Amino acid sequence: MASILTVNAEHLITAMPSYGISDGKSESKFSQKKNGQVLALDILQVFTGNDLMKHGALSVQLNGFLTWLLDEEIPEPDDSGILWYDIESVGSRWNEFAMIKMEENR
Repeated sequence: MASILTVNAEHLITAMPSYGISDGKSESKFSQKKNGQVLALDILQVFTGNDLMKHGALSVQLNGFLTWLLDEEIPEPDDSGILWYDIESVGSRWNEFAMIKMEENR
């Protein structure tokens, strides 16, 4: 989950506009990073809630995913021995959840 949340936080930082307060002379502390130069500190700001809007978006996505995942029937392990909570399974389920939500929002 940490890997998925880190990647998603990076996406929010590069894709979501800033809603911070600026004095007009400089960018907001949590401005959108369009150049792709996302630092670990930027991601930590999202995780800790200092970048409130992106933290909120990430929290809503995580809550929706976990609710959906835990409501699903637990699949039996396949021949490769991958269990439902292994990164391969959780990662593919995250992608499945994202596709469902994209379809719902069309």
